[in-house]
Amino acid sequence: MKKKTKRDKVKYKALEPELNLKTRYEEIEDVASYAKKIPDKLMDVTLADGTTVKMNPKEWLNSFMEETVCANFNHKGVKVIKDKQGELECYRRNNQRNRCVYTKQKAQGDHNMDYLEDMKKKEFEITENNDEDSTIMSEVVELFDKIDTD
Repeated sequence: MKKKTKRDKVKYKALEPELNLKTRYEEIEDVASYAKKIPDKLMDVTLADGTTVKMNPKEWLNSFMEETVCANFNHKGVKVIKDKQGELECYRRNNQRNRCVYTKQKAQGDHNMDYLEDMKKKEFEITENNDEDSTIMSEVVELFDKIDTD
């Protein structure tokens, strides 16, 4: 018999940031804070087409997060995204997040890396060096001009 994990014991897995990959943490954390306010009971919900159905909003949100953030379409519960194009879009976003160097660094716990500050410093250094380079280049051109005239 397979051992039960923490994730198996929780009812709404996709709404718990601690039970998901660290690369998904920020996206899930934002929704999880809102999900705590949603009642866990059946409610009458009016859909876009005007029909009214009984639905548990927390269960729907869990399914939505499972599909859009986790790119898992084999979960138990309501299927939110029903077309192939929507599934492909979720897979694409998930793959982009998995390739992102900044997200990987944050997931590995590199808290010293403040990417935006590093980029600002590099941009400043490049701008500063460009001014120096242009000055040096103009001096080099002047030297070559003197050599050509001699």
